Amino acid sequence: MKQEQMAAIVEQADVKPSALAVETELGSTTPMSTTPKSGVSSPAIIPLRKPCPKRFEGTYRATAKIDWLCLLNHNFKNSEWEPDWEALYPINSKGSPVGLLSPRLACKLFWDGIFILGKTDENAKYMQDRIPECTHKFFKKKQWRKQFIEGCRRVVCRLAKGLGFSANCQAEEVFVHVVLRDAFTLGWRRIDAHIEHLPETDRDRDYARVLRLGAHDETGLLFKEGALDPAKAKSIDLKNWFRAYAADDSHMSDHILTVEEQEAADAAAAAAEAAIEALGV
Repeated sequence: MKQEQMAAIVEQADVKPSALAVETELGSTTPMSTTPKSGVSSPAIIPLRKPCPKRFEGTYRATAKIDWLCLLNHNFKNSEWEPDWEALYPINSKGSPVGLLSPRLACKLFWDGIFILGKTDENAKYMQDRIPECTHKFFKKKQWRKQFIEGCRRVVCRLAKGLGFSANCQAEEVFVHVVLRDAFTLGWRRIDAHIEHLPETDRDRDYARVLRLGAHDETGLLFKEGALDPAKAKSIDLKNWFRAYAADDSHMSDHILTVEEQEAADAAAAAAEAAIEALGV
């Protein structure tokens, strides 16, 4: 029986894409890409397994999900992986950022977002304590919480692609505020290894400017008790927080990052070897 199990494991790890699966922190099965081609990048996504109901059209529930575990293992937790922040967020001849974010600030906000998501994986209450109170009832519902965290992941992925925040739904807007509100508290020392080689600018610590120009004002009011007009507060429809502002293909997929397929294949092979060792073969 052990030999049969071993053969099945090796066959899975050898050539079948998305054959190995693991449990994510939210309880869903996340396949890992295992295509063994060398030097080729592939999108880290989980395709939809069946057609999405019509009521979800125009929302991110109708699109492929980010293969977050794959990104964590091959990109975010890989010490050799780092976006080219200087190229993605250039500075001008005067030493100021061309756009809203400087290389250092973009890098910091990205890793702050990864940190917040990591803490949320350990305990969902970490995120709940940082989002508006009006969302807490919905956040406790598994499906809503999963969709919200998917939105948070899209935000950090866009930062890593050089798109800034570029929030495309209300849930993403909320996470932008969460990251900016925590930026000062989380500090800089934690990410020294990521920023030490990046040029400094006069905008690196200007969180207020980013909040003013890059975050939605009305969303910010949700974080302040009594700041939102009572009529507007009652009209907040949290069920539609995942409906995209722009639902065309280019916007719905602008957050997709890629991984090197060889890295994914190596990880699959290692997982197969570990499983074989566990069988005592």
